[in-house]
Amino acid sequence: MSGSSITDFQVEVARVFFAMPEAGSFLLAGGLALAAHGLTERPTKDLDVFTSKAEDVAVAAEAFTRAAADREWMVETVQESETFVRLSVVGQDDLIVDIGLDSPPDLPPTMSLLGPTFAPLELAARKLLALFDRAMPRDFVDVFRLVQRWDRDELMSLARAIDQGFDATVLAIAMRQLDRYRNDDIPIGSAELPELRAYFHGWVQELVSEAADGRQRAREES
Repeated sequence: MSGSSITDFQVEVARVFFAMPEAGSFLLAGGLALAAHGLTERPTKDLDVFTSKAEDVAVAAEAFTRAAADREWMVETVQESETFVRLSVVGQDDLIVDIGLDSPPDLPPTMSLLGPTFAPLELAARKLLALFDRAMPRDFVDVFRLVQRWDRDELMSLARAIDQGFDATVLAIAMRQLDRYRNDDIPIGSAELPELRAYFHGWVQELVSEAADGRQRAREES
């Protein structure tokens, strides 16, 4: 698609998926959902769809495999369990489709050109949770973009509501993983790299300082 990081094949695959009756409980998430709302421009080869109903995962994966075969796309199951299926889809382009179980939406879902998604603010909070969980280079880039749109305290508050295991101290540890990545590993222009690294360094320092202040208050109150 002209002027967008979203490809025509991604649009087609998403629309095929969401046209299925078996996809009724699913929402688009991840980098492609962020791009669909104009929140990021980072290209992605993943299409992530999630439901809060475990029994719908296998049913939707099987239905999508049939729908893809009807279009003469090549589909290979890369990973499969009761609550998660990863498919490699090859047609006019190639794409990884992840069909899985996740927590239900905290905010009302939103429609996009690709289909129903989590609300933009919730997509941002879930991307912060992705950084918290795995701290991949692309997560730092996406969160760096998203905090330019939303207050990071708001994102942290919603992330905590979505996942009660979210913890600011552990988030600081995850963010320190950025130092392990070379500049070439991080999918952002070289001109912005120093700003990105400085931003997360500053955020880590604030989280560490806040944690220390919290421990001091707890000692004083005990």
